[in-house]
Amino acid sequence: PKVIRSSVGALFQIPWLIVKRADAEETLRDFQRPVYRLESKEEEDGLTLTDETMNKMEENIIIIAGSEGNGIKLSTEGQSIAIGHGEALESLNVAHALAIMMHARYQKLD
Repeated sequence: PKVIRSSVGALFQIPWLIVKRADAEETLRDFQRPVYRLESKEEEDGLTLTDETMNKMEENIIIIAGSEGNGIKLSTEGQSIAIGHGEALESLNVAHALAIMMHARYQKLD
């Protein structure tokens, strides 16, 4: 209940889904939407979260995020996207990273 209250109703505005790990790869493929992997590491072909990056995204996408310590465990292919931050920070907390990503997404769609 505290999590729902603290989201100020946002929980009901963003589609999300809980899937068993064994079914995740197939479920993501079934949606047939572009997949973005929110990762702290900068991949060779990865993107940085910018207005330009957000403007190139389709309206309906899938965002995969993992924990700060372990990263994304799914091998689902997708475009890596990183949120730039100061060198003194090792990584962003996954909840904060998702909040930043969703804010940027909301601004693009608004």
